[in-house]
Amino acid sequence: MPSTPVIPPPARESRRAAPVVDAPLKPAHILRAVRAPDGSLSLDDEGVPLYSPRFLPDLAAREAVVREPRPADTCARLRADRDRAAQTNFLEFGLRKRLRKRDVEFARSADVLRRPWHDCLGASADQEKRKVDLRGKVYLAPLTTVGNLPFRRVCKRLGADVTCGEMALAANLLQGQNSEWALLRRHKEEDLFGVQLAGSNVDTMTRAAEMLNSGCPIDVVFNKGGGCALMKRRPKLKRMVWCMQSVLDVPLGVKVRTGVGEAARNAHEVIADMAEAGAGWVTVHGRSRKQRYSKLADWGYITDVCAPAAKRAGIPLLGNGDVYHWRDAVRYFDGGEDAGAGVESVMVARGALIKPWLLTEIKERRDWDIRSGERLELYKEFARYGLEHWGADEKGVGTTRKFMLEWLSFLYRYVPVGLVERPDFVVRMCHRAPFFRGRDELETLLGSHRSADWVKITEILLGKAPDDFQFRPRHKSNAWGEGKVAESEG
Repeated sequence: MPSTPVIPPPARESRRAAPVVDAPLKPAHILRAVRAPDGSLSLDDEGVPLYSPRFLPDLAAREAVVREPRPADTCARLRADRDRAAQTNFLEFGLRKRLRKRDVEFARSADVLRRPWHDCLGASADQEKRKVDLRGKVYLAPLTTVGNLPFRRVCKRLGADVTCGEMALAANLLQGQNSEWALLRRHKEEDLFGVQLAGSNVDTMTRAAEMLNSGCPIDVVFNKGGGCALMKRRPKLKRMVWCMQSVLDVPLGVKVRTGVGEAARNAHEVIADMAEAGAGWVTVHGRSRKQRYSKLADWGYITDVCAPAAKRAGIPLLGNGDVYHWRDAVRYFDGGEDAGAGVESVMVARGALIKPWLLTEIKERRDWDIRSGERLELYKEFARYGLEHWGADEKGVGTTRKFMLEWLSFLYRYVPVGLVERPDFVVRMCHRAPFFRGRDELETLLGSHRSADWVKITEILLGKAPDDFQFRPRHKSNAWGEGKVAESEG
């Protein structure tokens, strides 16, 4: 019998020969590819384009098979519904229309504002509502411009217990301005969240508090008669806090500086007023308004003068200012060297802008010699959150780039722990950031003081910046040279 010929099986196609990638939605977008177990490549996070494939050495883009997305997939990738569903504090269209027509009734505010508040001090405050336990919790301070929702999400993952939105003007909120309401957005990951209100009018602040009905550390605007100026008008500040807490169902916190100037420090006197008016806690920033960041925060005044005043008034006290090292915070926690100083917790502000992993160091009570690759991953995380929040189109990429550059104007100040002789060495806001060469080229780039290099970092994460793109930091404390402008380099 003739033998049946054996047909050899078809040769397996090489897994590395033709990797598969998804096409970008727009030519300006750069692919972020992830290799699957079978060797294929596809976009991560449901197709959100992020950063250049040149960081993937085994990806040969010229040999890749491009998989064109279906129209339905394209629509799904561009929608922001998923991230929007995870957020709260939106201004609904109906409410905005009523606010602009002044057709919103503030019944509780009207009732409270009619009362003789002097007779009600201390008696009407809901003691259960005022109770808030912040002992040992890491409070991320409200930060203008840089303290946006994507940044807070990064900090929340790194260990922040309490987060707070950017400063919003109460008057603009009552007028239904979308840009002002956008500052109040809260992600579902922010389980303990506060709103920062600014204003100088008692009626306006009370109505805004009733509309939001959310705990809000106060940092009112100085140039309009609020903020530190209210510390010179204590009866008005006292009435404002009493009226606001009377229309709220949650605790109300108050944040003050030491005073207007070094010779007029009266935060310890304001603490007693705030306790009598019904505030839930008081945070004292250890600087005066005129001092700004020219000198170090005065923690001696907080612990030696303000803490005894808070103890006598029976109100929790939080400290703020120059928390750049984990020991600066842990010393006031249980087991710390100053645990009995009367400071229940600390508020971390610019220390988290310079090194957001400070929050992790505080939680774990250790120094973290973070590597350049780990730092870049954090920046990628911010980019992903930014594209989810502001959108992945051209406008959203531009907005994400702008806020990332504002953050990078702080991040470059960090000096790696592995490069310094003393582990407790930190660069504070009143110090000029030192020049150094990193342990690799990326670490040197991340520590560059040149704003043009900050633009290069965003191009790694978000693609090429427009040819006419320019960046000037908004915070003068971070731009040592006047007129320093960053330009994208071709």
